[in-house]
Amino acid sequence: MRYNYTKIGYLCYKINFKSAKFIYKHRWLYYLLSFTWGLPLTIIGLIVSLVLIISGHKPIKYHGTWYFEVGRFWGGLELGMTFIRDKESDASLSEHEFGHTFQNCLMGPLTIFIEFIPSAIRYWILEYKRHKGLPVPDYDAIWFESNASDIGKELIQNEKEKRNK
Repeated sequence: MRYNYTKIGYLCYKINFKSAKFIYKHRWLYYLLSFTWGLPLTIIGLIVSLVLIISGHKPIKYHGTWYFEVGRFWGGLELGMTFIRDKESDASLSEHEFGHTFQNCLMGPLTIFIEFIPSAIRYWILEYKRHKGLPVPDYDAIWFESNASDIGKELIQNEKEKRNK
């Protein structure tokens, strides 16, 4: 782990990371949790996906889920089992948003309050600081962001290693 978190942040990070690895090995559990415990955000994601498809955006398959590329230079947004990202960012953004999909499985309806809203608020605060020329902490300096990045990176790396064997 790269950052110093509060005791609760460290505990949440650790539980989510270990649980995500387990869920990834048992993919049926990922889908079951996404469509039960994680249903609120998954429904929003399905509705947004339908709107994007109708508006001409093509879904891109990504490790058992899908995403859409919309706009440029803004980042990404996880919505249940799917995510939206900009067209310009590198692969680490997809890994990060993929990691957030596991947080939705694990935290269910609480994801909106524990990760989704705080992440959006934090994003805009950091953008404001950046615009004003103020010092900005690393994006992953808070547990739920580094957790999403680490989950996505770890799971995708494991998948690549399995394919190369």
